[in-house]
Amino acid sequence: MCVLREVDVTGRLVLEAGASVTGTDVRVSENIEGKHAGGLALTDALVFGDLLFEDGGDVSLHDSHVEGKVELKSNVGSIELRNNVIEHDAKLEKNRAGPFSLVGNTVDGKLDCKENDPLPSGTGNLAKQMTGQCSGM
Repeated sequence: MCVLREVDVTGRLVLEAGASVTGTDVRVSENIEGKHAGGLALTDALVFGDLLFEDGGDVSLHDSHVEGKVELKSNVGSIELRNNVIEHDAKLEKNRAGPFSLVGNTVDGKLDCKENDPLPSGTGNLAKQMTGQCSGM
């Protein structure tokens, strides 16, 4: 488990298989990428690229700003996106175990959820378009 507080990451933040990162007040100048990673929990983060997390565990993103897209695919664990600004699309696809909670996010693109089990839940989300399991949130 890696804990980051008030850190500027120059370049990509890559989580290797099994790795977990918890961070508060973190700035990442490029993408955050995790494949087969244990988990990711960020609060008050600023990501200048994309957040891509696949085949991993839990994901929690609170009060953060992502200038790119957010893609969470085929993860086994809980997902919570709360009070974030995402400047491109946000996609949750084929995630398992849950729960999956999306509350108070602003997505300047499409908020798309498909083939998640259980169904994602949430309120107060704003997006240009909400599709799939996210429609009506």
